[in-house]
Amino acid sequence: MVYLEIYEDFERAAERLYLNAPMKLTLECIQFKTDSQQELKKIEKLMSSLIKHMASNSEDK
Repeated sequence: MVYLEIYEDFERAAERLYLNAPMKLTLECIQFKTDSQQELKKIEKLMSSLIKHMASNSEDK
């Protein structure tokens, strides 16, 4: 498990995890902790983007 303290590092790591093996279960885990509402909104946007990407890839198959 990797704990990242900088949001931008967390975002890059999450995208890299997904893009490396989008159809496989990964055992890697990354975490990011924040008290900032602004960073929480960024995380929500990132998760939404990844979910949309996953859904569009599953429709292509």
